[in-house]
Parts: sequence; structure tokens; C-alpha cells
Amino acid sequence: MYKSYWHVSNVRRQFAAQMRDSIENAFIVPDVTYNHYLAFLKYLYSDKTEFSAEDAIEILKLSDQHGLDRLKRICEKKIKSGIDIDNAA
Repeated sequence: MYKSYWHVSNVRRQFAAQMRDSIENAFIVPDVTYNHYLAFLKYLYSDKTEFSAEDAIEILKLSDQHGLDRLKRICEKKIKSGIDIDNAA
């Protein structure tokens, strides 16, 4: 639990710093869609995952950037479960 709290506080600090620096009061995260970042934040605050296997690929990148190993494992499982004969290369 301590590790998750540490990461949440880092995200909060990042939000606060960017909000102060931005005239538009917008928080810009390059290369991440609003929906993916929202799903990531929902996980941080609720420990619930509400995203598809397709979205898990992008959320896996975020979890790797922030060092959230549990979320990375969840994303990997979702990605694996989303692979079938029709979409496998």
C-alpha cells in the first residue's frame, strides 16, 4: 500500500506543478489519450481496472513509466486474454 500512495502523491505533485505553470490550466501528457490517462488515474485512486484489452496496451506503457508493477501484470493479463485466432499476427 505504501508504494501505491507514493506514486499517487507523485502524480498529484505533477498535476499541481503543471497546473500552476499553465495559462490554460491544462495538464498535458504527451502521447497519452484522455481516456487512457483517466483509466490509469481510476486505478490509482480505486484499485479498479475498467478498460479493454486494446486499451491495456497504452495503459501498460503508463504503468511502466510510473513503476506500477501490479498494474503492469493486470494489463499483460488483459492483453493476453484479448488475443484470439482472428487478431493474432
